[in-house]
Amino acid sequence: MRPELCCKAIMSQESPPNPQVATGLIVKDSPLGVALLFLVVALIVTPAGVLAVHAWWAGKLFFGIKVAGYGALLGVAGIFAGLFSFASLINTFLQRNYLVIGDDCFQQVQYGRVIVQIPFANVARIDYGEHSLLGKHVSFSVVDRYDRRTFVADWLRQRGDSDFQIAEAGWQMPLPQLYEELESRLPVA
Repeated sequence: MRPELCCKAIMSQESPPNPQVATGLIVKDSPLGVALLFLVVALIVTPAGVLAVHAWWAGKLFFGIKVAGYGALLGVAGIFAGLFSFASLINTFLQRNYLVIGDDCFQQVQYGRVIVQIPFANVARIDYGEHSLLGKHVSFSVVDRYDRRTFVADWLRQRGDSDFQIAEAGWQMPLPQLYEELESRLPVA
């Protein structure tokens, strides 16, 4: 069997596919905004949780409020949320998340592995839109979901009108410009 050529990289034929990272325009994410949010949550929620549990345990007031049993549970939840935020803060800088716009396909790479690969020849349409809750996004609809060269990690697959979406998550290229770049790479019908 002959491997398929996509994005100037040979895909393995084993399941699930593990394509190599393509060459092309690289759009990195900017994790500083997300990291700042995690840091603020960690520095506020963790101490508040510790103080709530201490107030409950010692029978003292927590900012003028007597802490009941549910307050202690909220305090413990706050401690775990703060610890989770510290872990997420570290993970934000380790994940190395970026997009690759190659000559013949689009890829999203995370932790050095391709988690999305969509050849431009398999794109039915690319749309730019804005959702009231989720913000701006670029969505892909593919011609053939079962194309061997197309790969979207299961946890990223969309269930609605599109097959994959890029959300506004601090990319170093604004989404309207990213949309224009992707749209210019589509084959002319």
